[in-house]
Amino acid sequence: MRPAEKLKLLNFFDVSLKKEEKTDLIVINNLIRSFKKIGFAKEYSRNLLKAFKLDAKKKDTKTGLNSFTTVNTQQILLGGFLLIYAIKKKRKNL
Repeated sequence: MRPAEKLKLLNFFDVSLKKEEKTDLIVINNLIRSFKKIGFAKEYSRNLLKAFKLDAKKKDTKTGLNSFTTVNTQQILLGGFLLIYAIKKKRKNL
């Protein structure tokens, strides 16, 4: 997929999440529904989309540094989300 197409799709996802609008995409709708159960899911989801947007806009293909940094950012955001979710779920079950 070309970078412009990626950005268009990622921007659509971001606007849908920001406004919590129902879409034709089940995965986006399910994610939006999770916002009520998992209060911090919206922030993490949008931050992850920002990292994907940075990856789509990458300009430094010679060193690969931007891609490496973006992948690390994505992994950190996803890992942080999963960790916080697990901790909150465990506290709730205690």
